[in-house]
Amino acid sequence: MSRGLAAAWWNLRRGLDITRQQPDLYLKLILLYSVPPLVAAAIVLFGPNNIPWGAALVYLLPLVTIVVAPVVLMHAVDAGRGGERISVIEATRRGVPWVPRYVWTNVHTTLLFW
Repeated sequence: MSRGLAAAWWNLRRGLDITRQQPDLYLKLILLYSVPPLVAAAIVLFGPNNIPWGAALVYLLPLVTIVVAPVVLMHAVDAGRGGERISVIEATRRGVPWVPRYVWTNVHTTLLFW
């Protein structure tokens, strides 16, 4: 087995070990952060189309999942790596303050590498 493949396998096993400590947390996070784009889709399909803030809502709701959820999940995994058991609220509380740094990192690396 190559070194790279062995490292990937080790990282996968470590990640699974971390998520196995508190699988309910990750399920709750997935369900919670799946709701905003589903609400946006429901507004597009079934909601009133004549409300003035409807288009903005349809645009912004998926951003919660796209931008906030990865940072919250990273903090949940970090807490699990340290053996800590946290709630969805605590993972969100820890993750949200890091969103601007996450966005800035993505913006400037996109500009540098693309």
